[in-house]
Amino acid sequence: MRRQDLFGFVDIIAFQEGEVIFVQATSGSNTSARVHKIEANKHAQRWLECGNRILVIGWRQMVAYNKDGQKAKRKKWEPKIVEVI
Repeated sequence: MRRQDLFGFVDIIAFQEGEVIFVQATSGSNTSARVHKIEANKHAQRWLECGNRILVIGWRQMVAYNKDGQKAKRKKWEPKIVEVI
């Protein structure tokens, strides 16, 4: 079995009132590399030329804090969202 992104860059297709958004999910440290890869993709450029949107969401683990300000044992995941223009 081989997994492959739609058009080489789409992990998720999101629907919002009146629009469809393509989403690429990745690690936080790999976000800018994914943006550059998408900018070089001919299918992505055509999608953007038609007035659509592409988002790259980079997930990273951040330190969590308790209500008393102490560092929590667990970490929380936060997204960094970049829109490809």
